[in-house]
Amino acid sequence: NPASLIKVGTSLWALERLSPDHRYRTVFGVEGEWDKKTGRLEGSLVVQGWGDPDFQAENVFLVARMLNRLQLNRVEGWLAIDGDFWIGWENGVEKRVLDPRDRVDLMARRLRMVLDPQRWDKTTRSAWEAVCARRGWDPADPPRVEIVGSTRSGAPNGWVPVAVHRSNPLPVLLRRFNVYSNNDIVRVADVL
Repeated sequence: NPASLIKVGTSLWALERLSPDHRYRTVFGVEGEWDKKTGRLEGSLVVQGWGDPDFQAENVFLVARMLNRLQLNRVEGWLAIDGDFWIGWENGVEKRVLDPRDRVDLMARRLRMVLDPQRWDKTTRSAWEAVCARRGWDPADPPRVEIVGSTRSGAPNGWVPVAVHRSNPLPVLLRRFNVYSNNDIVRVADVL
């Protein structure tokens, strides 16, 4: 299959340009008044993407746990998406959302859904249960960050990073992409 052969080339190119030690990062931050006693933020939760091609629901669970430990569980304001951020698979090049505004809206909907267990669908609940089984967590105690406000594109002035998620090393990500035939590996090539 020609597409599968091209994935090998993309993988080699990524390893040469970025190195096998490369890890993508996704930064979460806040802007506004944050009351740690109540866990409420009146302002923006900022997500700054740096091109992580394999940011999935499982990664959001980790970030939500970090935010809960920092005493953040409700955002009464914006969800601001900045940079090169996506969550989940797109199932190939032909199903990609290319319009920047539509892409921000789609990624924000996905992120809101995974951050808030009250919005989970069957697939997300299953992913949570699998993570709990692997890590020894209590599945009855999911992290929760509820976002009440709207979505905006771009980070507001004065936001402060509070949590950073780092991806698996590049060879692990490339191995995952090369196993699937959905060709979402184009995400790696885009940032190169």
